Amino acid sequence: MQHRIPHDLSDDLAKAAVGAAIRSYAERFEKYHVTASWVTEQRASIKFNVKGKALEGFLSLTAGAVVFEMDVPLLLRPFSGPATAKIEEHVQRWIQRAKDGELPGDM
Repeated sequence: MQHRIPHDLSDDLAKAAVGAAIRSYAERFEKYHVTASWVTEQRASIKFNVKGKALEGFLSLTAGAVVFEMDVPLLLRPFSGPATAKIEEHVQRWIQRAKDGELPGDM
């Protein structure tokens, strides 16, 4: 599964917004044991556990978009649409906060 989340931020500001979104998401969904790290300058890995399954997704920064990628197991696919919508909403919220100059420190 791949999903594009458009933005009009500079590369540095987009990375800061994505980092803030990831930190916030990890805190909010602590029960899923979320861990995240930048694996390259433009790609973050996010790992978590859902229903006993360890999953990994990626948020990649491209020109004008954040791309969310994840291989979703067959049994969890019915939840992928609503989960993707929530992820987009969360990232968009942090993109707007970046535009408004309201970002905390780096990830």
